Amino acid sequence: MTQEFICWVLKEEIIMRILYVNICEERAYTGHRLFDIEWADGLSMIGKVDLIQPHENWFQNVPEKINLITYNYDSHDHSVLNTAFFHKGLLERIDLHHHVVNGRFFRYIEKLDKMNRYDVILAAHIDYLMFNFRFWNSKLTKKIYLIEHSPVIYNNKYYRMFCALYKNKIKHIVMEKAALPYYIGKLGIKTELVKYIPHPLNVIKEVNTNIINKYKIVGLSNSNSDLEIQKIVEFEKNTNYFKDHEISVILRSKNIRFDNGALIVFTGKFGLSFHDFYSYVLNAEMFLLPFPTDFGARTSGTIIDGLSNRKPVVGTMFETMIQYSKDYSEICKTYCTVDEMIEKIEYFLSSDHIQSQEDDFSRFLDDRSPDEMKRIYMETFSQMN
Repeated sequence: MTQEFICWVLKEEIIMRILYVNICEERAYTGHRLFDIEWADGLSMIGKVDLIQPHENWFQNVPEKINLITYNYDSHDHSVLNTAFFHKGLLERIDLHHHVVNGRFFRYIEKLDKMNRYDVILAAHIDYLMFNFRFWNSKLTKKIYLIEHSPVIYNNKYYRMFCALYKNKIKHIVMEKAALPYYIGKLGIKTELVKYIPHPLNVIKEVNTNIINKYKIVGLSNSNSDLEIQKIVEFEKNTNYFKDHEISVILRSKNIRFDNGALIVFTGKFGLSFHDFYSYVLNAEMFLLPFPTDFGARTSGTIIDGLSNRKPVVGTMFETMIQYSKDYSEICKTYCTVDEMIEKIEYFLSSDHIQSQEDDFSRFLDDRSPDEMKRIYMETFSQMN
């Protein structure tokens, strides 16, 4: 496709019909409400978007241009599938009930497509077993773009086996450049079927920024590694660095608890509203990502939250973080040891690099600006159809 044609398409505002669905795999939608709205809102720049929700009022503050369609799993008769027969032995291990329910939903998507004739069906998840068993030759297949959240999932030999069956029958979207070599090289997906679309921005504007608990350094991700956090806790026990320098830090852990008045490590969920949670984001001076290095080339919402809201990020040496540290070296730094982490923290908490950081933040935001994302969406979906 020529650049001239792309410019013509953008100028003429050709309208596509797009379906965005995060419940092609029943359990996938929990925790992705904001992500789904961001994608649907972005796609609405190039077409008419239908967004499926699992319950009434599941999404809040949905832009008027997005059409919500409710598919309520609970409203369907699952009485036979819930019998004891399906919860014994092999049937229980493969979770047949779950896959059959997903199969019903996929058939519902087929019916929607017959009525609306979508140009693009963007699926944030697919039930790999049911898709290979029943739907690999569906008329939907050529329209499906699967958003690949996590290359790590394919480390499982069974996922790789299922992937081998469908990988070149649908199109794949990755949100990190670092993931491209994995899908094309290691998984063997055809190059023309894998495209990079940056994760949408998550600029937070209207939240409660007057929350009492304010921390300079925030690390609230569920992906935090207890091993990495334990290193930070031991460092603080031995040096009192954060306490002596009056640097407040809050980190989420799976099993570790610690509180010396400066470094706070808690377990479990925060129990905050959306607005209160993001007040921690806006009140922070920087983000800390003590992730396991095998997090790999997965997309990190924490990185996007930080950089979208002009907060620099320090993280361990996982592939996605390494990529961002190359692309935006003045606002993203990696570390291997706690001493290196402290060095990067001091770099960001000083005021010596404000202009170079502002330049990188501007580049990050420009790379994901509405105009640039519109161009990428149109170019991607026009080329791959």
